[in-house]
Amino acid sequence: MSILSISRKNQYKAIDKLATIAVAVGTHTLLKKGWKNFTKNEPPENPSDPGVQWKDAFMWGAATGLGIGLSKVLMKILVDASWEKYKGPRPSSV
Repeated sequence: MSILSISRKNQYKAIDKLATIAVAVGTHTLLKKGWKNFTKNEPPENPSDPGVQWKDAFMWGAATGLGIGLSKVLMKILVDASWEKYKGPRPSSV
């Protein structure tokens, strides 16, 4: 089975999902490194761990939510622009 036999809709969905996963993982990794450089501590991944203060857990949650959310929006814009450039209009009802 060649890639050409996969419907345009499924091709778009696969690219969109793979890009979403890659951007989320990459952004999370960059945020962890930034947190470590800024605070000299590991980020509070689990707020219920002993010694984690609520303000650190809140700041980490806000930073990751905002960072990953914004990067996903930018990724979506780039995926759609690239799709339109190389494949034409985006498949409907995706």
